[in-house]
Amino acid sequence: MPHIPDSNRSRSKRIASWAGILCIACCAVPIMGIVMGSAALAGLAVYTERAVLVVLIGVAALLAY
Repeated sequence: MPHIPDSNRSRSKRIASWAGILCIACCAVPIMGIVMGSAALAGLAVYTERAVLVVLIGVAALLAY
């Protein structure tokens, strides 16, 4: 194995570190999107409970008709 100068070795380590950080960030973004979307839907569910009750009553009335 040939000798690698210290300046190239440190540059290679820096490039490898940045590549690892970017890979982790790339994989984390979709997971964060799913988590944030789920939290938003859960937050909106509090406000739509009344609407679900109205729709349920309306559907039951139509089925009874």
